Amino acid sequence: MPPTENQKIRQKAGRKEKPLPDNANPRTILAARLRELKSACGSPTYDELARLSGVYKTGLLEAASATRLPRWHVVKGYVEGCWKHYEIRFSEPFAHAGDTLQWQQLYRDAGGTMPDEFPLPTPGHDEQAKRRLVLSHDDEPAEPASRPFLAGGLPPAGEPSAVPQFPAADERPVSLPPRLYLWPKWRWAALALALLCLIVLAWPASPTSRPGTSAPTTVAEVTAYNFDSAEEQFAVGSDCRIYHRWQKKAGGPFGQWTSMGGCASAPQELAVAMNGDGELVAFAISPDHAVMYKSQTRPALGPWTSWTSMGGDVSTGLRAVSAPSGSFPIRVYARDKSGNLWENDQPQGNCCWTGWRKIQPPSPSAS
Repeated sequence: MPPTENQKIRQKAGRKEKPLPDNANPRTILAARLRELKSACGSPTYDELARLSGVYKTGLLEAASATRLPRWHVVKGYVEGCWKHYEIRFSEPFAHAGDTLQWQQLYRDAGGTMPDEFPLPTPGHDEQAKRRLVLSHDDEPAEPASRPFLAGGLPPAGEPSAVPQFPAADERPVSLPPRLYLWPKWRWAALALALLCLIVLAWPASPTSRPGTSAPTTVAEVTAYNFDSAEEQFAVGSDCRIYHRWQKKAGGPFGQWTSMGGCASAPQELAVAMNGDGELVAFAISPDHAVMYKSQTRPALGPWTSWTSMGGDVSTGLRAVSAPSGSFPIRVYARDKSGNLWENDQPQGNCCWTGWRKIQPPSPSAS
């Protein structure tokens, strides 16, 4: 047996709607009236209403469920969709088609506002406004309000207004400055990351800015000349390490300061000399009062050897002397805590040392 017309309508209507709360809430009344209109117009499905009204199906379901108040265009689309369905099905317009005044009133009663209206003041708003603004007898505000507000609408014509006046919409500036305090957290994070990248890019990338190779804070303590007459400077940094820089060719610019390692007890306890093979040798007094040295492996070229201790128990007066001719290429002098002078010789180029010897002061001449 073929289904009757009522059965077809019941099949198209889809699943049954949930019952509305049993209360006199204006929002519930609005949802009930929408359901009554839908039933009077032939009970179209919400898919058909969405197609006829151009409103999403979820919004239409929300308007008829009283869970929360939808926007006016959703309610208006619901009503007009029902009217269109009735006209398509019965080939005649609905009895009250085109009259939305009663629906606007129901929407206002439920707490909604039209797109061109401002929201109504909440209960107690006027009392709060009166407490925040006290007018004197000459209609001048005796206590300025902390922020603009509306106190019960506009005053009668010809009377002064206590409400701050704002420029009209067409008089306001077109472009307003961005409100940084309203930025979301991800924008602040992106701004901080961009600033960090700029700092990293602007930071000097030369070896002088890296740990262990920072330029000494003192001036060059010792200046020596390589076998090819290129100048080389040596200094002790604030971290007690020994640094040097050199010219690639005589008279040319100096390179960056480079750490030689080691640790000098004081900036002035540094000496440089050239051995018999034409290689520079650097000397320094270590914090344990021993003399240490390192030398070039080839004349005017690197790399340098590692630091080697010469022993001794000295503290000040470190000097190194190169002899262009004679029995010793390099002789080193230093004084101990008592002020005694000691010497040590290197008889051959970049070789061994004879050992520390105390230099006796000359005896006073007999009278």
